[in-house]
Amino acid sequence: MSIELGKIIESAIPLVEKQVGECYDKYSLEKELRWHNPRPADSFENVMPEVVSNWQVDEDNILLIEVICHDLHTRALSFQDRGGLETHILGGSSYLNWFVSYVVPIIEGKVCDFDVFTANGEKIVKHIFDETSTSESTAGCRIEWKS
Repeated sequence: MSIELGKIIESAIPLVEKQVGECYDKYSLEKELRWHNPRPADSFENVMPEVVSNWQVDEDNILLIEVICHDLHTRALSFQDRGGLETHILGGSSYLNWFVSYVVPIIEGKVCDFDVFTANGEKIVKHIFDETSTSESTAGCRIEWKS
């Protein structure tokens, strides 16, 4: 079964607001997903063009949408399992990378809210962490899913 991207966008708004530290609306989020350029070829297989052209996601997929606002790119990555998704989110090219503005994990057709904690157990607030992080502060981080 497929889930319309508009429903995904609506349910992603609180998660995006939490990560960027400012208000978002459905139009702004949709505009970023639709009108940003798909990320040029890199080491990841970007399925964002397919998601946007179909305007839906398959509820059987595990996806991560990443918006990289500094160069106006988006990408959607597909994962085999939650473990692969978590490994990527905590890696150096996703949530903990200050070039990535926000991420939206989609598991079983639903946006999944999460928190990330440092190795010392301190909750990471992305838009603050982006300004103060070092390679040492990203080591040993963990994800706690809310749903």
